[in-house]
Amino acid sequence: MSKTITVLVPIYNMGKYLRNCFDSILAQTYTDYILLAVEDGSTDESAAICDEYAMKDSRIQVIHTKNQGQGEARNTGLNNIVTDYVAMVDSDDCINVHFLERLMETMEKTGADIVCPCFFDFVNDSEIDFREYVPFIESNIILYSQDEALEQLCMNYRAAIVTPQKLYRTKVFNGIRYTPIGVNIDEWVIHRLILNCKSFAIFQKNIYYYRESLEGMTRNFSKKKISGIMAIIDRIHCLENAGYDQFLPTLYARLHNVALLFYKRCKENGIDARELLKPYRKELRKAFSVGVKPRKDLYDKKQMLLHWSFGIHYGLYDILSRIIHID
Repeated sequence: MSKTITVLVPIYNMGKYLRNCFDSILAQTYTDYILLAVEDGSTDESAAICDEYAMKDSRIQVIHTKNQGQGEARNTGLNNIVTDYVAMVDSDDCINVHFLERLMETMEKTGADIVCPCFFDFVNDSEIDFREYVPFIESNIILYSQDEALEQLCMNYRAAIVTPQKLYRTKVFNGIRYTPIGVNIDEWVIHRLILNCKSFAIFQKNIYYYRESLEGMTRNFSKKKISGIMAIIDRIHCLENAGYDQFLPTLYARLHNVALLFYKRCKENGIDARELLKPYRKELRKAFSVGVKPRKDLYDKKQMLLHWSFGIHYGLYDILSRIIHID
């Protein structure tokens, strides 16, 4: 079986960082790969940079599309993959020169369907040296079964929510694609990917470098953030259908907390959250009864009253929240 890896890079208006990203990929010690750049209708120099690099290296393939959003850009890439392995890198991030080699070694050693390294946050390019030597050491590997990976995801909110930074057997994406909604897109698919795999490995070295960008989408609040609530509800339904009822209380508690934070942020930004949350009232009421109420030892009576009111009636919550402070 061919061990060629497709490195999928969705790109939109990242000309400022794109060369650094491409250079880190082209410097890989594992050389059997295709760099598939999906240029998503950028209005800056990103398209020209993609074409420039494609002229330099035959392993680079570029797909130019009209702007469709990161989720659809990833879907376009996935629909054009012909290799048995795929890694994802965001276009403002970069990877250590041993990224592909170490993850493939981990996959071969463990038989895992998904391999994830640790990552390093950075702001300025001067903070990283993507050519740093990182040895392969077996003791740096943690292997989870599917059940254990789901437990890490749901109970500890680990197993790395984001879908970039990982190496996958392409088959785990069978039947799975990203939502066209432009935020929280990783939240929609990670549980489905784990349900499609037998085991999940972590290589405990910082070989993916995640750029903390001030322009990043995650820093700007908008009503589209409701996608995070929808994604948790999707995770609840998926895992319930798969028979993983033991994780539901924790997921419902998270749903309650995320919805409450979303409601507060909407009020701060002059957005009517009531209409936005209306389709999910059934799930939000259940979130209190299943996820919060059983954990009454974590809250005093006033705090519990405030949480209860949020699940019952937003007007009542607004009144009580002016009286009762809760973090």
